[in-house]
Amino acid sequence: MDEHHFDLTIFSVATDRYINYWSEMVESYLKTNGSELKVQWIVFTDKSELINPDLISKLGNSLLIVETPHQEWPLPTLLRYKFFLSIADKVLGRVVMHLDADMLFLGELNFANLESALGQKGVALIKHPGYFRPIGIMKPLFYLSNLKYAAKDLKTYLRFGGLGTWERNKESKAFVPRSQRKKYVCGGTWLGRRKEISTLCKELSQRIDEDLAHGIVAIFHDESHLNWYQARNHFHLLDPDLCYDPTYPQLRNLKPKIQAVDKNSDKKWIR
Repeated sequence: MDEHHFDLTIFSVATDRYINYWSEMVESYLKTNGSELKVQWIVFTDKSELINPDLISKLGNSLLIVETPHQEWPLPTLLRYKFFLSIADKVLGRVVMHLDADMLFLGELNFANLESALGQKGVALIKHPGYFRPIGIMKPLFYLSNLKYAAKDLKTYLRFGGLGTWERNKESKAFVPRSQRKKYVCGGTWLGRRKEISTLCKELSQRIDEDLAHGIVAIFHDESHLNWYQARNHFHLLDPDLCYDPTYPQLRNLKPKIQAVDKNSDKKWIR
């Protein structure tokens, strides 16, 4: 594969039953996005035999399957940074995007917008859909029409200093002090240039290893560590149209591009 052949690399961990979600995600991408954007797909799985041969044929040399043993939860998600580092030399996209396997594409990606969002720091993270709030005049209007959110948010701010499920165990490498709990991001979708994503994965993988060596698992696993990294680096944040949930009223003015799957329902939305 030519090193500069791909615009975007999308990688996912899809061990055990998650390979079925991953296959649906890729199919949804092929249905909603044209062929102009050249995408390399990397999937870490122990169930490659369950991937439809027709899908493998469609993807051709844009697909890299990395045989990865299934492990007890939450290790499959917690170790995603380590998995990426293991194949970093095979990542061929100018931009790298991590996606949870249980996602669906609903709209077309604008690669130019994604690439420009990376800015000088080379990484863009996604505001968590559950903790995203409108800004400007729309914020008081939102709270007036959703009073339960107003009460809940006020209580959360008073107790924890900011919206989000921040790691509060000071022994964990994912701990974020109260004063730094500003913007909480989601772990399901994040992106950046290859070099910056490799740096991110190296540091977070090391910190997770330190936690595990002391028997510590952060409250929201890899997402907790990603929020520690964001609190230190202040990357550009994108709206959650890239990790959408139609059940949240605060997202109703966004046009979804990627939506997470409710694995306990026939409907498709994030937990």
